[in-house]
Amino acid sequence: MSLDLAELQARFGAALRSHAATEAVLPALAGDPARNARRVGLYRGNVMAHATSALGVAYPVTRQMLGAEFFDALAPHFWRAYPARAGDWALWGAALAAFAATFEPTAGFGWLPGLARLEWAVHEAQYAPNATPAQLARAADDPFALPGTRVLAEQAAVASIWLAHQPGRAADLSQIDPAQPEGALVMRQGLQVQVFPLPFDQASVLVEHLSGDPT
Repeated sequence: MSLDLAELQARFGAALRSHAATEAVLPALAGDPARNARRVGLYRGNVMAHATSALGVAYPVTRQMLGAEFFDALAPHFWRAYPARAGDWALWGAALAAFAATFEPTAGFGWLPGLARLEWAVHEAQYAPNATPAQLARAADDPFALPGTRVLAEQAAVASIWLAHQPGRAADLSQIDPAQPEGALVMRQGLQVQVFPLPFDQASVLVEHLSGDPT
């Protein structure tokens, strides 16, 4: 069976997301089909393992909040819905907030999409480039000129939840109302990413200002 490269890649990618798609790629592979099916299964298992690990690295607080077993079971579903498009695992995972908002098993966790957005902002700040001299000069008047600096306004106490789970802090969630709207300022100071809680109204104004929305 002859397939062009794009079609072969598409079928192989589908087989890495779902066992049911394996049959479609086997005719294009040389050798014993049963052996090739096992090999594709091994690839799929390795990809799922890497995807689960990468997602946990990007979303450590979300993983703690959901529980490791639940989070690791969610990861393959997310992978199948939003497969990686680049070879660098650090670039994958931005859509978790959108996925969590529509994934039935997480429908009852109203804090989850907001926390996921905050964690991805932290993740991006960690990998942001170093500030240029021009950006450093501008930062005296505009701190948002620094790479990785973000502000969020969420319908959940995302900054408080995130801070409660940082090393050296006891996660006493009994003192936090997860449904309390809250803002968060994310910025990198040196090699350390910092998260600062903001009043929701103040954060909302900043988000509108930074987006250029005059309302």
